[in-house]
Amino acid sequence: MRVRVPLGLVIGLCGAALAGAAAAASATATATASAPAAPQGASVVHLAGEEWPPFVSSALPGDGLSVTLVNAVYERLGMGAKVDYFPWKRTVELGLNSPRFVGFLAVWRTPERETLCHFSTPIANTVTVLAYLKEAPLRVIGLADLKGLRIGTVAGYANGEQFDAMAAARELTAEEGVNDDINL
Repeated sequence: MRVRVPLGLVIGLCGAALAGAAAAASATATATASAPAAPQGASVVHLAGEEWPPFVSSALPGDGLSVTLVNAVYERLGMGAKVDYFPWKRTVELGLNSPRFVGFLAVWRTPERETLCHFSTPIANTVTVLAYLKEAPLRVIGLADLKGLRIGTVAGYANGEQFDAMAAARELTAEEGVNDDINL
């Protein structure tokens, strides 16, 4: 089962003074292959992030696609950006509530998050998939086919409006883990 969801790059989540960065992100159509360095003496903003290649990862050039774009935006503003890495639930908590961070990335757009976040235009699409054991194959056409199964999810992730609503109503049994690796 696959679901295509536009990925919204979030910038300047918590800082009203940085809200203009969201507009600048929408205007930034392309970025270099690696993140540019902050100008000498420029202030550096901190964002919280989770390892999520190819969008956000300390193992990739420029820390991934999303971070490269964020750095391009902040460079245009005469600033730099640095990502500190945490599990997703902590990433969201710090990005929204810690004065040390101006926000978090990368994030799916949801109605709740639209009340909290400034989003750029979508920069990519991701696909949500269901992983299962080869020796225990599943035939899933829709979410209703998942009823009665234990489904591993990541704490704080948005899994699509229909899935999240069914899990909240206990129509689906979702068990939260810290990250995808723990669930597998």
